[in-house]
Amino acid sequence: MVQMTAFAAVMAAALFAQTMSLGGLVLVSTVLQATAVVNVPLGSASGKDIAAYGVSPYMVMALVAGLVWLWRLGQSRRLLLQQHLRWPLGLLLAYWVVAALGAWVLPMWFEGMQVNLLLDKFGLNSLATLRPTLSNMVQPVNLLVHLVVLLFLLQAAQRPYGPRGIKAGAVGALALVLAIGFYEQWALLSELKEFPSSLPFWVNNAGYELASVAGKWFWFRVGVPFSEPSYASAYLAATTLGLWTIVFFGKAWWWAWAAALLSSLGLLNTLGATGLASAGLAFVALVIWAIANALRRSTVKSVRLRAAIMCFLLVAASIGAYQTYATSNIKPKIDVMFSEIILTRVKEKDGARQLSNKRALEIVQETYGLGVGMGSNRASSFMASLVSNTGVLGALLFCSMLASLLWRYIKAPQLTDMQIFVATALPTATLAMSLGIPDLNLPMYWGFVFLAFIFCPAPTKSGSDPN
Repeated sequence: MVQMTAFAAVMAAALFAQTMSLGGLVLVSTVLQATAVVNVPLGSASGKDIAAYGVSPYMVMALVAGLVWLWRLGQSRRLLLQQHLRWPLGLLLAYWVVAALGAWVLPMWFEGMQVNLLLDKFGLNSLATLRPTLSNMVQPVNLLVHLVVLLFLLQAAQRPYGPRGIKAGAVGALALVLAIGFYEQWALLSELKEFPSSLPFWVNNAGYELASVAGKWFWFRVGVPFSEPSYASAYLAATTLGLWTIVFFGKAWWWAWAAALLSSLGLLNTLGATGLASAGLAFVALVIWAIANALRRSTVKSVRLRAAIMCFLLVAASIGAYQTYATSNIKPKIDVMFSEIILTRVKEKDGARQLSNKRALEIVQETYGLGVGMGSNRASSFMASLVSNTGVLGALLFCSMLASLLWRYIKAPQLTDMQIFVATALPTATLAMSLGIPDLNLPMYWGFVFLAFIFCPAPTKSGSDPN
């Protein structure tokens, strides 16, 4: 009841604020994964005990957004869709059709096959017999919800001040994640009564196996408001790379560096191997691209200067950090921390995590590339889940949708700061999901997909228009 009242108050305040919009509030709700506005008792499903279904803020906002979209559509009586978005949206719609049909037919067609049932909370530990479950109905519906939200956001972006309100939502989502994470870290470390833990408020969704704080080395691994640190780290890896790209190439670099630094600290606050690994790989690629771009004669001097300064600072910081680390008394503790959050995760690849991905590929082969239907098989990475559930066709359609969107950013001669952010954040989020997060309908990830559609550069007669 407390969460429901608080969420209603926030929603009302945001809708009356000039800088926020309903579309922006939808984006804010995508990061509240571990929070439930209300928990609906279920009892059990398919023989597995499930205490309740947590109605997340995102699902509430999706319902409101869908109703508003239908009302506005009824008023205008036409679906306004920009020409350059019809192809990627068509691919996404085709992906939903393949996923929905597969979820209905394939579990019955391949019934009896050994899979890691998605409905099992501990499905990676043992194989089970494939059969139609509640997940086969719920997951396609969740995907349809994403489609409706996307149509609403595209509609909202065409209204006066629509893009500004959606952009405010993206900023608000990041600010909320950082504020919750930093506060929780302080509350856990201080152990003072005047700073009580916020976990009971933000982490109450009965539909998740929640693990917001997994352990402590120098500080706690904080995953709120997500269900575990790896999810939070994936989100913050994407925002961090997007903001650092603005620092390198954007116009508003003078404020972006502060936001990028805060997002980087938030990423460290999670101690999530998934986000740290994806951010590291993406940042190396970003630095290489910045250096290569600085060597081009056509590059403006300010971008060259920023690239040179950033490279110098990175080299100096790396040398200084290594020397400090090598002579520090806390070096043994850092080695233990690295071993537990990185090396242990690598060793897990020889266990249940790796076996689940291996089994996912075997399922693709055994089903002749069709998969076992969305909501049937649990793997340990997004791509393994995608191909084993929706088949080769579903995976190709989804990846083609992403590629068609990102290609429009790549070929645009000039991008706004928001477009620069999206063009880096979405690939980084996809990389993080592919490394260690299997959820095909995770609202946090779809939030970056939504932004890619909304701010996609429109082509003009001479090429592309960044606006």
